Amino acid sequence: MISEEDVSRYLQAAPTVACPDDVLSRLRATIAGEVEFRHASRVEPDVDTPELKTRSPLWADDRVNDC
Repeated sequence: MISEEDVSRYLQAAPTVACPDDVLSRLRATIAGEVEFRHASRVEPDVDTPELKTRSPLWADDRVNDC
C-alpha cells in the first residue's frame, strides 16, 4: 500500500490540471474520504466491541474428495 506521505509528495509535485469546479470538488471530497478512512482504520476498537466469530457452523474441516 502506498503511504500518505508518498501520495502527498506526488500530488504536490504534479502539475495543476485544469478541470471544472464540480469535478475538483468531487475529487477533493473523495481524497478527504480516503484520508478519513485511513485514519479510522488505525484506531483501536472500543473495549465494548463484541468479539468476532472465528468459526462458523456452516464450514467444516472435512475435505471433499471427488474422484
